[in-house]
Amino acid sequence: MFMTERFSYSELIAKDPETQDKLYNLTLHKIKESVKRKSKKIKLFELRDDIGDNKTYMVEIKHNKFKSNLNSALEYFKTVEDYEKCQECKTLMDEL
Repeated sequence: MFMTERFSYSELIAKDPETQDKLYNLTLHKIKESVKRKSKKIKLFELRDDIGDNKTYMVEIKHNKFKSNLNSALEYFKTVEDYEKCQECKTLMDEL
C-alpha cells in the first residue's frame, strides 16, 4: 500500500528552482489567457499516478484565487529580478 503525501504548492516548487520557475511562468501565462477569455478557472497542469491507480489528477485554479496566485508569482519574479514579469502580474491583478 502506498502512503499519500500532501504538499502545498509552495513546498512543491521550493524543492527545485527549475520547477519553481516553470510553475510560476505557467501560472502567469494561464491566468493571462484566462483573463482574455473571461474564464472562471484555469487548468494549470495534470498529474498522472503511474505507480498506484494510474489515474490522472487535474490541478485547477478558480477565478477567486487568481490574485493570490499572481501575488505569489509577483514575489517570485521580484526575487529573480524579472521586472517585466512583475509588471505583467501587477497589470493582471489590476484587471481582476
